[in-house]
Amino acid sequence: MKKILKSLLLLSVVFLLLSACEKQDKEPGVADKVQEMAKSRKDALDNSKVVAQKTELANLKAAINAYNAAEGRFPKDLTELEQFSGSAIDKGVYNYDPQSGALSLK
Repeated sequence: MKKILKSLLLLSVVFLLLSACEKQDKEPGVADKVQEMAKSRKDALDNSKVVAQKTELANLKAAINAYNAAEGRFPKDLTELEQFSGSAIDKGVYNYDPQSGALSLK
């Protein structure tokens, strides 16, 4: 009789452990929530960088058009545009064609 009770007790403990493991797999833990928040913040940061680049590109295109209107030609390079606009330009980020005044991100 004692062996049967011990066996039932052991089976009950195993069953409880298995059900706890299944429940834990179905419910996201704190670590999962933290990872999800970190991914969400990274995505938001990446999106804000894209928006900033597009805004800066649009501003530089407007400066190129203003230079063309003032000088009757496009700037020969981004350094000339930088001097005209008075704003620093990260020249390694853009492709610029002085013939057409076309500007794009690399």
